[in-house]
Amino acid sequence: MSAAAELLADLQRRGVTLQAHGDKLRVSPKSSLTAAEQDAARKLKPELLRLLSSSTAPPVDLTHGLCEIRVRWWPATLWFVPDDRDAAALVREGIERYRIWTHAELASITSYPLEAGDYRNIMLARREFDGHVVESRPARPREGLEL
Repeated sequence: MSAAAELLADLQRRGVTLQAHGDKLRVSPKSSLTAAEQDAARKLKPELLRLLSSSTAPPVDLTHGLCEIRVRWWPATLWFVPDDRDAAALVREGIERYRIWTHAELASITSYPLEAGDYRNIMLARREFDGHVVESRPARPREGLEL
């Protein structure tokens, strides 16, 4: 794993949000980086920007089938599927639709960085309102440290 990927993974584990804004990096909350981490982020900025811009693809390859996953913050497994046809087949098997994510839904919510709790909130909305992701847009930029 590259130094930039390690830094990004470490920050994400700590709940730090790192976003690409053009040729700048935005860190939130802005007091979350040590001076050494700020220096490392500046040094690794080109690779960090590349990693962040390439993270818009769905987290798994959905072209070859269905993928059931378990995440520690949700009580039931989730399904990642290529399209609505596959989602409908799982629903016919008795799996609740809110637990099923199509490629389009995943692409929509992963097209910009979200904070850790945002995914849980999306799942709560899907379950409580029997909702599906139709479109997602980034929120206004939050105050943060720009590098």
